[in-house]
Amino acid sequence: MEFRLTGNETAPNANSVKDVLVAAVNSGNLSIRVNASSITVSVQVTPTAAPTTTTGANSTTTAANTTTTGAPTTTTAAVASTTTNFFLLVFSSDEIFASNLSDNSSVVFSDRATKTKNEIEPFYRKAFKSFIQLFVLKFTRGSIITDCRMEFRLTGNGTAPNANSVKDVLVAAVNSGNLSIRVNASSITVSVQVTPTAAPTTTTGANSTTTAANTTTTGAPTTTTAAVASTTTNFFSSGVQFR
Repeated sequence: MEFRLTGNETAPNANSVKDVLVAAVNSGNLSIRVNASSITVSVQVTPTAAPTTTTGANSTTTAANTTTTGAPTTTTAAVASTTTNFFLLVFSSDEIFASNLSDNSSVVFSDRATKTKNEIEPFYRKAFKSFIQLFVLKFTRGSIITDCRMEFRLTGNGTAPNANSVKDVLVAAVNSGNLSIRVNASSITVSVQVTPTAAPTTTTGANSTTTAANTTTTGAPTTTTAAVASTTTNFFSSGVQFR
């Protein structure tokens, strides 16, 4: 879901984006069948960095035999780089939802999260050398919907698995019958969540001035500014289970 920011307008939050589809489902005006309780929305922000450099001109008043030399100023702003890729993995299990599953501090939540992690992680470690870990974010009703964050390390050439290949691993594990947890293969969705990190900005350069007697040299200061990452567009990823 892509939204454009204009002026000082703020982007909608995940809950308001979700509420629109829930309301559409409940109104009965959708021709496709959507399970309202299965709708999930998470924020995906795409930052863009654009360095800006402003340099003030030097003004010089000199007598005879005066030489003024100003060395150029160089400003370098590194673009955003990515070292790790995250995926949002969502699937449902045809089991009765226990109320304690919505409390991430409960023993019931901890036990199921640990079991989910221990069951699924071996398949991804075998399929991808870049796989780091799986983390259960939450359990919600319908019957039990599991949201997980999948973390992958980028290789030397900056590549990472795509959403389809991540999804295919779990689908194959379910179809093989080697999972002890119950996963509905048709409910599995995977979306990309990238965490960028920006390298620091470096500014170098100094002015050198040589003057004779009775000479006044005035140089306006040089100002260099590098714009921080700004966001002009917000993205949302949504997982929906169709009935």
